[in-house]
Amino acid sequence: MRLVFAAIAVAGSLACDAPVEAPSRSLLVLSSAQTRQVIAYGIDPESGAPIRESALQFVETPGALAATADGSRVYVALLGLPSDRGRGSAIATLGRDETGALVELGRSPQQHSVGFLRLDPTEQFLLAVLYDPGEVAVHRLLDGVCCAPAGEPQRTEPTAHAAEFDRSGRFVFVPHTETNRIFQFEFDPETGRLTPNAPAAVDGPAGEQRSGTRHYAQHPALDVGYSANEAGGGLTHWQLEPDTGRLSRGETLTTVPLDFRGVGAAAQVAVTPDGRWAYVSNRDVTRRARGERMRDSIAAFALDARSGAPSSLGTVPTVRFPRSMCIGGSGRYLFVAGQHSDRLIGYRIRPDDGLLVRGPLIAVPGRPVALLCLDGIRTGAVRRSAAGGSRSP
Repeated sequence: MRLVFAAIAVAGSLACDAPVEAPSRSLLVLSSAQTRQVIAYGIDPESGAPIRESALQFVETPGALAATADGSRVYVALLGLPSDRGRGSAIATLGRDETGALVELGRSPQQHSVGFLRLDPTEQFLLAVLYDPGEVAVHRLLDGVCCAPAGEPQRTEPTAHAAEFDRSGRFVFVPHTETNRIFQFEFDPETGRLTPNAPAAVDGPAGEQRSGTRHYAQHPALDVGYSANEAGGGLTHWQLEPDTGRLSRGETLTTVPLDFRGVGAAAQVAVTPDGRWAYVSNRDVTRRARGERMRDSIAAFALDARSGAPSSLGTVPTVRFPRSMCIGGSGRYLFVAGQHSDRLIGYRIRPDDGLLVRGPLIAVPGRPVALLCLDGIRTGAVRRSAAGGSRSP
């Protein structure tokens, strides 16, 4: 069955005396650098069609996204204006009003721009990763709103790209591209304190090909993880010691097409909620002749049920420069944004073999930076803030 994206007409509902709880549904949230908007799309449960619902306009440039499991809070990193000379950056907290539209609840000023956000499993703390200086800061949420500092930031090395928790929520892993290392920390869920583990970092795969750890994803049921490696395009399988939180490197597989000729740069890895499949976005960064086709792709992998070891299922073509992606619709759809193409594409994940069935391209506002998929959420009223972003249709 082919994945079809179609506009859905929404019929008005009849009023009734007794309140009716809104059914759970899935959302896709996108941040656009060019239009400086955070946009929410509903995901049609049958077709996977993303249907634009609301947008929140900012003066600053929105980037990294994180959210609570129920979708009641969305956190977005805001990059200050160039005239601010690096100042003016912030982390904004968004909620949803009675119609489901995004509204801003508050913001926390930041001394530096934040490149990545991750909530801890208790949803009491928000991790902020700073790319240029190489730093991980922990913020305590106050009634779900960001934030108050939770201890001193942890310095790592430049080019810190992401942060991920293990299944227990007691350990944190921060991959770096240029130094090709994953820093590992112990995390105190009571205080939010990060403590360097021993060793403080582990090396990614050596060599110019398939190295440069950029993004890390944890398996949902096993003590293993996966890193997408930027230099050349690779996926590394990591074993995790659950008592100590220490990683050990396993096999690294290529993520680019077998007949690929050029320079690939893997960006992100995503694992399905059932732990059966993993996907990696590949950017073609080759200097090609004018008119020569770029070969951006998505690599698919089957994950062994016992060991979590990946095996390649091949690749499919995708949008230009696919930096961000997410899995939504309770594991049924993979959404990929093309940062250089202003296009969004959805794939249906075939449940029997994990292969991707491509849907048509969807036009989205310029330079999409981050995607976030939210499942099982409900619409609920929230308090509006007088300061911050403004709602737009």
